[in-house]
Order: sequence, then structure tokens, then C-alpha cells
Amino acid sequence: MAHKFLNIEPFIPGDNPAESWADWRSSYELFETAVKYNKEDDETRIALLLSVIGKTSYKDYKTFIFADGQTRTIKDVLDKFDDHYRPYKNTTLSTFVFNNIVQKQGQNFDAFVTELKLQADQCDFGSAYERNVKDRIIQGMRDDVLRERLLREPQLTLARAMEIGKSAELSRMHSLAMAQPTSSQVDAIYHINRKMPKYQHPKSNQPTSQHQGNYPQNHSSQQRGNYQQNHTSQQRGNYQQNQNKHIQHNSRRLCSRCGRQHQPRQCPAYGKTCNNCSMINHFASVCRQPRQQSSNKQQQHRVSAINTQDVSNIAYIGALSTSNERDWLQQVQVNDYPVVFKLDTGAQVNVLTNTLFECLPSKPILQPTTITVCTYSGDVLPVTGECILSCDVNDQHNQLKFVIVDLDVHPVLSASACVDLQLVQRINPKNCSVNAIASSKLQEVIEEYKDVFEGVGRLPGTHKIIIHDDATPVIAAPRKIPLALEQQVQDELLRMEQNGIIEKVTKPTDWVNPVVIVPKKDNSLRICLDPRHLNKVIKRQHYQIPSQDQLLAKLKGSRVFSLLDAKNAFYHIQLDDQSSDLCTFITPFGRYRFLVMPFGLSCAPEVFQMAMDTLFENHADINPYFDDIIIHSETLNDHYEKLKTVLEVARQNGLKINKDKLQIAVPELQYLGHIVSSSGLSPDPKKVRAIADFPAPTNKQELMRFLGLIHKPFETISPRLQRLLLRLQRYSFTLVHVPGKQLAVADALSRAPLTANPVITNDIDNTQLMVSVVVQASQSKIA
Repeated sequence: MAHKFLNIEPFIPGDNPAESWADWRSSYELFETAVKYNKEDDETRIALLLSVIGKTSYKDYKTFIFADGQTRTIKDVLDKFDDHYRPYKNTTLSTFVFNNIVQKQGQNFDAFVTELKLQADQCDFGSAYERNVKDRIIQGMRDDVLRERLLREPQLTLARAMEIGKSAELSRMHSLAMAQPTSSQVDAIYHINRKMPKYQHPKSNQPTSQHQGNYPQNHSSQQRGNYQQNHTSQQRGNYQQNQNKHIQHNSRRLCSRCGRQHQPRQCPAYGKTCNNCSMINHFASVCRQPRQQSSNKQQQHRVSAINTQDVSNIAYIGALSTSNERDWLQQVQVNDYPVVFKLDTGAQVNVLTNTLFECLPSKPILQPTTITVCTYSGDVLPVTGECILSCDVNDQHNQLKFVIVDLDVHPVLSASACVDLQLVQRINPKNCSVNAIASSKLQEVIEEYKDVFEGVGRLPGTHKIIIHDDATPVIAAPRKIPLALEQQVQDELLRMEQNGIIEKVTKPTDWVNPVVIVPKKDNSLRICLDPRHLNKVIKRQHYQIPSQDQLLAKLKGSRVFSLLDAKNAFYHIQLDDQSSDLCTFITPFGRYRFLVMPFGLSCAPEVFQMAMDTLFENHADINPYFDDIIIHSETLNDHYEKLKTVLEVARQNGLKINKDKLQIAVPELQYLGHIVSSSGLSPDPKKVRAIADFPAPTNKQELMRFLGLIHKPFETISPRLQRLLLRLQRYSFTLVHVPGKQLAVADALSRAPLTANPVITNDIDNTQLMVSVVVQASQSKIA
């Protein structure tokens, strides 16, 4: 059946619901016809519509009010959706956008008219539709000559304007194709220009600078006459013959400003300053003013100009050949014409050949450029101009600047173009994916298990929260939410409900908890349960959490490390129905209950740690610590096998990994407040800075807080502070008596030596005899 192979995306209102709905309704009507449901009864057609329209729109449908006893038809339902989304239509904004549309560089006439018509459909022009579109075509087109042609039409209609525009564009393309010189003509011109001196310009009475360079200008007229007489009549005849041949090959006259041939408005001398008269828009070779400097000075000036050329105008590219089979090649649609490019991340400019440029169905006018294109070997490419072209590849669309070269080479896309078209991705080895030392196998593993990094995770089974029998239920009142956060909180509740994290509650429940709104680093919100009363009556399981010292000791001898983070860790634990009722919470928008383990429960860390240990109980060298899973090994091949094992266990049990926090195959990483590497453990600089910046204690409580912060990195210092607590029960803290040992601890931490990984043998009971030793270089005794 046809409908098994067809599908339609759910409706998403987006920023412009009225326009999005009109487009989606047209697509749906085509879809309904394609699957042959348009001939079914209204009840079946309505069911099909509601099954594909999406959850958000289905909820909107349930709010529609129909007349009592009215038989609902598919037209009635679609009209209700029309009425629902029509208020979002803003014709004023649509008209403003329409009046600001102009033809983009590289955009052909048909594409420009289509863009205008699509936008005009949103403006409700009515009977003035054709007049507005016609006027906008004339106002927004790039071709001034065509605009004048259309303005001369006495009774111009939209159809007539489109006909003239298409004809002008085709005529321009055909004219350029006919005027393009053949390769033999180009070769003839090239050889003539190299072998023969430049002839005098037809409109100039002065010799060109190149011709003048054959003899010094400070010679007398007699000397110059003698010099000219040295040329035999045969040589002058050959020169005249070659000049006639040159003119015969080039029917167009030379430009009086640059002495070359080019398309209109493409003179390379435009904006340049003459080295002879200091005027602009022409070269010294065709300057009509008398020469002010000698040939020797001019020669010296030219060399200086080359040496002081602006480096910013020089763009480098790599090799332009593609003989290497390992070259990265990619086909890109350039102005709707397929071109195979070489992806060169070392190139600083996009390069397209003149031959391919002439093959484009719609060509923009080449603009003069000051860019000099050089290879890394020092070769300079002949540049004819630059332009903006439309590039499409893999659903990516960009307007890119290209330099057109008159050379038969392979087209090149630069590094920035490859990134813009998402052909090359820049990877930060600290935060992501695969470090430079990782083999291709690691990349294959990530691609093979990409489903582990997507969606919402759920571990098998459900958990039951057990409370004391004499527990007294508590019902909290809803807390106020700032007005600026109300919409964001509603959106987050809707997202959590759609992902199966919470659900709406309408039945009475014994427990109702308040919530805490916590802002996250990415400006989103996290809705957490505040179960302060519930935590007092929960029976904890008292599961043994592995200590940090035990986990760090197992990293001995490892050289390659990976760190995986479980996405929304506690949400992996599913709750049974009674436990879910205990986690009911109230908001100004109604009551909800958690279907999974919420953040904030006293039993949550132990339950999740027990679940993680159960997943990896058959893999002794994989030790999760809550949501962190560290993988360590001595070799890359062994690391590859362990990583694959962890991802396979995650796939089989529904564990999801956070790709944004993924660190794979790195030589060092931050783990449990330490920097872990093959050399051992070192303090985290951020932790050291926190101790150094800790404010000086002014009372007993602040001193105890400081002692808790430093924990036990240096037992030689902390016990002295601990003994002070016995003497400071009634001590008055003043500026004179501020203890100074805080800075000593911070200074010692900042100079902390690297602690090597412990050497553990199987001959003795190392858990009883393990000793931590810190070597101090000072002469004072510490014990």
C-alpha cells in the first residue's frame, strides 16, 4: 500500500505560525491524496490528520468548540485550525519584508521573482498583487540597463516584465558565450604580448612606458632618433604585421585606461593611482601626461612597490593538481551548476577557473580585485576578478566569494568555506570526540554507537521508595515564580512531560512537595524537587559508595583515558506508581509527579550508584562513580576494546551518554578534583585557586568551613589549625589576631609536587600497609 512508504512531518508552528500552518496544510492535502485517504469517510480522515499533526497541535484541537450535535467533517476541523492560527498572521511585517527584498548577487532573475511572489502571498495584496510584485521587481533588480528598459514600457504588466527580464538574462549569457575568445586566440595574444614590444595606443600620441623603457628619456631627440633608426624596416614590418594579427584576433578595442581587453565595468585600473601623474583610474603605461621621472627611477620605484605590497592582499593556496587519490573532493552546486571542488583547509581563498565560470547558467558581473593568489611554492596565478556565488551542498546554502583565475586548474574551497558548508568540522580535543592520538577505530566506535548519545535514558526495572510507617504526609503550598521566568518554566514543564519525566496529576495525593527552579549554565532551567520533609522519613539503603582514593589508585600504569558522563543521571531510574505519588510537586500551573528519580531525594545517589555498579559488575576494570564512567588503559587498542564494551552495555540497558561532556582517548583529564595523566596525579589548578582566594576566617564557623575545604592534602598544616578550635571557643577575632596559616596551606598547595600513582602488589595486604608520602624540600622537620 502507498501509505506504508510515505510520511509527513508533524506540524511545528515556529516563529510564524500562520505561514507555517498554511504551508503544512497544503503539504498535508497532497499527502492525503497520495495515500488515497481523501476518498475515505470524514471520521477516518480526521483520525489520520490528528495522528500526524503532532502532540502540540493535538492539544490545541481538544480545546476547539464545535456546535452541539454537529457532525464534524475534515473541512470543519481544518477550518478550526485556520481560525486558531490566523491571529498570528502579521501582514504589516510581511509587507515590510516584501518591500526590502532585493536581487542578491549571483541570484538569477527567475529565483528573484519566485522569492518575491512567495513573500507577496503573505501580504494580502488582493487586486494589487501583480502591481506590487511588478514594482518590486523593477526596484530590487541589480541590472540598471534592464531597469531602464522596463521603465520605458508604456503599459507594463507583470507578465511582460517577467518576459523581458528572462529574455535579457538569456541574451546576456548568449552574448558572453559568443564573445569569449577561443584557446588558440588566447595563445596567440599571449605569445605576441611576450615577444613584441607594446604598440602605441590608438588614442594616445605618447609612447607607452614599456616602449620608453628601451632607451633613457634623458637622451636628446637626436639620440632617440638614432636609436629608432637602428630598427630596420624589416623589423618594423614584422612589428606591424604582428600588430595587425593581434588586432585581427581581437575585434574589440583596447581600454584607454589599462591598455587591455575586458568586459564592461571590469577594468583592473579602476580605483588605482597612476605612478606617472598620481591621478586615479588608469595605469602609467597608458598615461597621456609627459613622463616626470627617468626610466631608472621608475624601475627602482616598481621594485619598491613589489617589496612593500600589503600582505593582507596576498592569499595562499595549496597544490592545484589532483593526482593524489587521497585528495578530498566534493561536488557542490554553484549557481545550480555542479562543480567538483578540492577541499583545501590550508587555502585562504576560494578559487574557480574562468572556464567553469563561463559554464554557470547565471553569472554575476566580475568585480576588480586586489587579491594576489599564490601557491605555497611561490607561483602567482593570473586573476581575472572576483564575485559572489551561491553554493549548495548537503542541505547547506551559503553565499561565498570566489576568485576567478585564467588557468586550467582544479577548483578549490578554502578552510572557511568548508566550515560554512559543514564539509569540515573543527574539533576541540579537550571537550570532544577523539584526540589526535586516537586511531580511526575510535571514530568508528562513536559512529557505530551514536544511538547511545541520543534520546532519554531508562534503566531496566523500577525502584520503590520506602518510608517509615508512622510518617506524617506534608502538603506544601505552591511557591511564587518570577514573572520573567513563568513562560520558561511552563516550557520546561512541557518538555519534561513530553519526555516522560513527569506527568500531570489530577487525583488526590498524600504528599505534595514544593519545587526549586535552578538556572543552568546554558541559560535553561532545571526544575528540582524540594523534598525536605519527605527526606526525613525515607528509609535509606546505605549502599557503600566507593571512595575517591580507591578509584584513583586503580588508574596505575594507564596512559590513555576516556571519561563518559551519564546524561540526566537520576532520570534513568524509573519509579513505581506509589513512589511516583510520593514525588508529587505543586506549581502555579498545577500539580505534577515525577515518573523517574528526581534530583534532591536523599536516597537518589545511593540508588543510582548501586544501579551503575550492577551494570558493570562483570567488568572489574570499569568503575563508575555516580554519573562519571572513567575508562583507562595502557595501549590504544586495549582502550578501543574497553570503550566498545562500555557502550555496548549502555546500549543494552538503556543508558544514555552526554556527548557534550565526552572525552575520549586523551593523555590527561580532570577526574575527581585531580588532573589524571600517565605521570600520576596533580592538584586541579581550579581547586588550588579556590583555597588561595578563600576569605580569611573571622570566626569559628568560617575556620571550620576552611578546614573542610582543604580536607587533608597536607596533614602537617591542618592539625595545627584544628588544635586552635579548642582555644577559640571564646576568642575575639580581630584584625590583630587573624590566623595566618591559611596562606601557608594555599602556598603549599600551589607548589604541590606530582604524586605518582601507587605501586600495588599482590604479595601483601596493601589496604593495611598503604602509606601516602609527600616529600618536602625545606630544612625544617615535619615529624
